[in-house]
Amino acid sequence: MMSVTKLVSCAVGLAAILATPSASAAQDKTPFGDRTLVEFNQRVSEYAALRNEAEKSVPQLAVTSNPAEITRASDTLATKIRNARPKARTGQVFTPAVTAHIVAALRVNTATWAAIMDDNPGRMRSRVNGQYPQDKPLSTVPGHVLAKLPPLPDDLEYRFAGTDLLLRDRRANLIVDYISEALTCQGCPPGIRATIR
Repeated sequence: MMSVTKLVSCAVGLAAILATPSASAAQDKTPFGDRTLVEFNQRVSEYAALRNEAEKSVPQLAVTSNPAEITRASDTLATKIRNARPKARTGQVFTPAVTAHIVAALRVNTATWAAIMDDNPGRMRSRVNGQYPQDKPLSTVPGHVLAKLPPLPDDLEYRFAGTDLLLRDRRANLIVDYISEALTCQGCPPGIRATIR
């Protein structure tokens, strides 16, 4: 039978082991500092609140499978958002500090580059408050890439257009902000950028 002293000693040792972060847990964290992440989350929350307020003045869309009605509702919301943020510009959500972390996180290998480029719409003229083109596909952002980026609230998403990273509002089909040339390929053969449509 184990003595109380030995039992307590084992419990303390086990607690110390469990409290020590493992190397894999440390590697799973995003490379963002607390202050940078707090600032990004605050700016995203401010945008989401603005969008939610704009949405209150838009007639609610009835459940429909009619693409024209869905587009009309999305366009109406986008107009309300543009009117509410007429001076929106690049860098208001993706601040320089956030951009630096994201660009560092988006140095990818050849396989990830290929997955991103598979359904990538290619280079396009992106502008803040601009509409994402209806005739362009939405690129896939692989899960392991998303894990390196700050999480987003519902209805905001990351998308690629060529090597640019877009922050897109799904409800309004609106480009909230973007980072030019955010994606780079490490260890890729020369001329890999020529594969971008």
